[in-house]
Amino acid sequence: GPLDTMMVPTTVVTRATWGGTSLSVDTTFGTSGEATVSDVRMADSGFALGANDTIAVVGTAATSPEDVVGHLTADGGSAFREAGQGPSGSPNGYGAGIDAAGRVLSTAWGQTNAGQWWSAILFRFLANGDPDTTFDGDGEYLFNGDGDGLPQYTLADVTIASDGRIVAAGTRDGQLMVARWWD
Repeated sequence: GPLDTMMVPTTVVTRATWGGTSLSVDTTFGTSGEATVSDVRMADSGFALGANDTIAVVGTAATSPEDVVGHLTADGGSAFREAGQGPSGSPNGYGAGIDAAGRVLSTAWGQTNAGQWWSAILFRFLANGDPDTTFDGDGEYLFNGDGDGLPQYTLADVTIASDGRIVAAGTRDGQLMVARWWD
């Protein structure tokens, strides 16, 4: 899985196979069993496995304040690396998902407007990395505070329900919040 690379701005994904009694690195994946997504730290972040064994990794850019999504093909090749600026400020990437159509989802949240309130955002990208403009018009759904410090939002993770709907979890003013999208 993804490794915490706080000192090195690259996420490394390694695929292993089970040999009945032990794990071994799958050297057919990526380069010698490893695939990378550059300029992304994975601390407190996530990954998802999609249909056909594609992989999405989500983190925070090491060199700029933005949510970063990397999408890897089943063999460890790079399908795309996309950065989502989201709300003004510095959103950190946390959750990842891949739907049946191969679209990649990412949750992010962070302080905005000079740290006055917390905003959360759900990004949706097409399989080629372009923002999915059929999702809220620009590929982003924003939960935004009112500028007076409340409400404060976080989105920590996202999944796809069996009916294909998007479900994300986080908080609103410190209380559990679950959001579901009809798409």
